[in-house]
Amino acid sequence: MARAYHLNNQDLGHSPHRAAPLILGIFFAASTNALPATLLTLMHLLDTNAIDPTLLSRVQSEVDSVPEVGDGTLDIKRLLELPLLQSVYTEVLRLHVDVIIARNLDADIVVPVGHGGEDTPQVRLPKGDMVVAPVWTVHNDSDLWPGVSPDHFDGERFLVAGEKGQKVFSMGGPPGRWAPYGGGRHWCPGRLFAKQEIMATVSVLLRKYNIETAGYLDARGKRTKKPPGVRSKLPGAGVLSLDGDILMRIKRRDPTNR
Repeated sequence: MARAYHLNNQDLGHSPHRAAPLILGIFFAASTNALPATLLTLMHLLDTNAIDPTLLSRVQSEVDSVPEVGDGTLDIKRLLELPLLQSVYTEVLRLHVDVIIARNLDADIVVPVGHGGEDTPQVRLPKGDMVVAPVWTVHNDSDLWPGVSPDHFDGERFLVAGEKGQKVFSMGGPPGRWAPYGGGRHWCPGRLFAKQEIMATVSVLLRKYNIETAGYLDARGKRTKKPPGVRSKLPGAGVLSLDGDILMRIKRRDPTNR
């Protein structure tokens, strides 16, 4: 991937000085966002203290239903349409991503203070100002996330009843309440690749292995009964890192029993 990206920069005529931060951004996103998000997804699926102890087995059944294509890889289009896996992925990013969206205003705007409504006060922001929006506050606002407290993981938060009574994935709700990749014209250009990467990695692991929790470690490496939380340092840097670790038992599955 690094070589392909380097050759692409050459084709675009980018100087080494210009290409360096672009390449650095790719590796930063992969190592500090996609990889931790994948591990966090597994952590929540394996959480022995979870609200729904059946979540792991139901996600595993879902990914087992995805057919393989000719070269033995998974049908990625079908994979990305799995409702429960999509909900789990979306909830992981809601709960664990902390980014700061900053925009320079190119025109005067008037915005509501709060969640809107007829009596909501408004404020005028003049052209030239910078607006900074911390995603963490929106992702954890109980007014925007009814049901299970937004402080807790809910693997079915993004599922709704379909026309035939089945559960379907939905991003409904007030616009802008889910923004781990930013928003508007400046959405993260790698968001679709990151989604495929995270969901495919989790799916391959669940299809090939039976995984169970063997314990937790705290920030000092000592055993604990509590799953790790998040570190409070480096706010706005993307997927938050954990203040502990999770121990797993992994056993290869019999493919004939899927």
